Amino acid sequence: MTKDTLSARISSNTTEKLEEYADKRKISKSEATDRLLNKALRIESADVEIVPIATDGSGVDERITEQEEILSEINQQVESVIKRDKLSNGLVTAGLAYIITILLIDIPTELGLALGVPLMIHRNKSK
Repeated sequence: MTKDTLSARISSNTTEKLEEYADKRKISKSEATDRLLNKALRIESADVEIVPIATDGSGVDERITEQEEILSEINQQVESVIKRDKLSNGLVTAGLAYIITILLIDIPTELGLALGVPLMIHRNKSK
């Protein structure tokens, strides 16, 4: 692989960090620059957001608290849906039980009308 030459002016602080990076990995500054630029370009092309996290652990507690709050909200929504579903299931069951009971029990037409039993469901055995 051929390599091109690149010349750039960077701050002395960036130079120090680059030298530390290269020394830690036992590579040249040129190789360190190439690696870091490639990494930055891959990240940039992936459209990924880098979220800085301090390595000393600061800020972690706040992020955990945020995630716990989000999880709590989700749990409340799930509990609400479960309650709603239980109520719906109970109403459907009660309605079906009512209809089955009306179909099995022969009640007078007047009583059926008074109870609100639909004429389509109410069987008139007087025929």
